[in-house]
Amino acid sequence: MPYFKISRPPDHAQKNTGSVKDLAEYLEKENLGKDMMEKEYFFDHNNDNVLLEEVIHGIDNNKKGLKKTETKFYEMSMSFSQRELNHISTLHPKQGAKDGAIKEYIRSTMDEYAKQFDRGLEGKDIVYYAKIERNRRYHPKDAANKDTYKVNYAITAEINALPESDHAKRRQLESKF
Repeated sequence: MPYFKISRPPDHAQKNTGSVKDLAEYLEKENLGKDMMEKEYFFDHNNDNVLLEEVIHGIDNNKKGLKKTETKFYEMSMSFSQRELNHISTLHPKQGAKDGAIKEYIRSTMDEYAKQFDRGLEGKDIVYYAKIERNRRYHPKDAANKDTYKVNYAITAEINALPESDHAKRRQLESKF
């Protein structure tokens, strides 16, 4: 059974009473320097390739009836052990099938979560987005990595603000990592 954790947004990001933009951009960190075919996209209950802008729009516009100071989103992590990943690999030996199995597991988990509201909801009725991360590079609370984390986050934000067509500036900024 994977390890589940509900977290607060990182200290440098807006709290979960505002926009999800900072958190969503943070989750894009593994895509830096990758071309379109290599990138890991967000996914939701029905779609495998959800863009960052769709995630931000989908969550930020899902606040009907919430007050300005109320929680707008949560971050949940689901971590698999190496043994669990190996098991998924044996069930899905084709390349990329393991990711599909993980996505299906998350979707079925969200179906179960939705049922807990006791209102006849399914996972597809909940606004959620997920992303498979392969590497955990830095944690903001690790003293040894704190400065690096802040610098890399600032560079990431600067890159994300650039137009997609500005390849030279993107490469220049990415070289600072």
